[in-house]
Amino acid sequence: IPQGATDIQVDGGSSAPITYANRTIIFYEPRHGTQIEYFAANGDVWLWYPGNPRSLAGQFKLEGRNICFRYYGRTYNPVTKQRSFGNWNCSPHARHKLSASKACSGDPFNLASGNIHIVLQKASNRDAKVTSRCDGAV
Repeated sequence: IPQGATDIQVDGGSSAPITYANRTIIFYEPRHGTQIEYFAANGDVWLWYPGNPRSLAGQFKLEGRNICFRYYGRTYNPVTKQRSFGNWNCSPHARHKLSASKACSGDPFNLASGNIHIVLQKASNRDAKVTSRCDGAV
């Protein structure tokens, strides 16, 4: 299990920790749109990214005040225009935490299967049909 895979408290943000282990978290960031990610207790993640026909498998870890992700295979970030070949990509955890809008226990979207039932649209943050499966606080 990666360091801090359960509860994390980060200075400079809300004092409430985010619990990652065995949770699905819905994030919204204007440049990327809605992203839904399942965090397994062992540090594996599956990302449902707008426009992708499958969830992306990867891993996450914490390094100091950063949260880091790497996704298997060749991936492309349409916002940064960068390709990744399984390399770790880190960003401030406080910024990541601010984009989290909803959370729920387990994997209600079955992202760990790699199969998703619809292609998520960038503006789906307002789509209750998609986000209503996770209605818990972060």
